Formats: sequence, structure tokens, C-alpha cells
Amino acid sequence: MKLSKINIYPSFILMTFLILFGGHFYSLKFLILSFILHELSHLFFIKLFNQEITEINLTGIGFIIKCNYRKISLVKKILISASGIIVNLVLLIISIIIKNGAFELLYSYNKLLILINLIPIMPLDGGFILKYLLSYVYDDEYINDLLLWLGMLVVVIITIVAYIFHILYLYFIIPILIKNIIDLKKRNNLTYLNNYFNIHKLSIK
Repeated sequence: MKLSKINIYPSFILMTFLILFGGHFYSLKFLILSFILHELSHLFFIKLFNQEITEINLTGIGFIIKCNYRKISLVKKILISASGIIVNLVLLIISIIIKNGAFELLYSYNKLLILINLIPIMPLDGGFILKYLLSYVYDDEYINDLLLWLGMLVVVIITIVAYIFHILYLYFIIPILIKNIIDLKKRNNLTYLNNYFNIHKLSIK
């Protein structure tokens, strides 16, 4: 399992600073535990399926692990991306079974991690799962266009929700999602969906 480089994002430094020096380290211990187990599960399945890690990005919303997939089935790709969510789901079930004050925090944090990672936009786990499922039917260029439009819509929704409900954590997600949108835009320029909308407009006229 080779690794070419590790990138540290400002959001990761800020989040680490807030946890260590914000006076909430003890109360966030279950979040840190859930976060670490989430990432370790990705690494475990990547290693299990003998895939190559090319890059790890440390961000405020987790570790974004980039792989050079080779000789791997669609099911295994989905399992690698979904493994973190599965671990959080197991911890969520444990917190429901063991009912006390401390495990209520475990429940809350893992519910939060599951909901965030299920958002169908890259580089979140839900985005990769959606991409792999769509790849079974469509080609990469069409999928990237679709994910780009979906990403822009989700960023707008998250920004509105963060502002209305004053959810500070969501502000860590927005810059990372915007960067991914910019990267997708550079790769394909909305070729497929732009053509679709243009054709649709012509047909209406």
C-alpha cells in the first residue's frame, strides 16, 4: 500500500485547535473515537483489497483518502466507501443498547457522522457511493457533470441550513465541497448536461 503524499487543510488545523484548546476535549472524546474508527475502517478495507493509496487529505470533515483502484469490483469499491458509515452505524446501535448519559453522546456524534457522510456529494462517502453506483450505468464524463450540478445545489442548501440553525460544523464542510466542485469543473466543463439542456430548449422552441 504505497502513499505519495499527505496534505493538511486549514480546516483540519482549525478543528484540531478547537478540540485541543477549546475546553471541550473531554466531552468530544466519543466524537474523536468515532471519527478515528471511521477512518481506520476505510484503511482496513483498502488494505484488505490490496489497493494503492495515492494521497491522504486531512480536512475538518475527515480524512479524504484517494486510491488508485486496480482489479477491483464495483461491490468492493462501494464497501470501501461505505465501511466508515457501517462502523458509525454499529457504534450507533451499541449506544442504543447501552443506555446511559455517556453513551447518549456516542449516539449523537455517530448519528451526525452518518448523516453528513450520506450526503451524496464528493468527497463525502455518500458522493463516492453514488458515483460508483452510477458508473454501472453511465460513463465517467456524464457522472462528473451530474455530480457537479448536484454539488452546487447541496452547497447552497448546506449554507442556508448552517446560517438558519447556526450549525458551526457545517462551515467546515462548505470550503471542501466548493474545492471539489472547482476540481470537477476543471475536468469536464459540464459537457454532457449542458448539451442536454441546450437540446431540451431547442425542442421546446
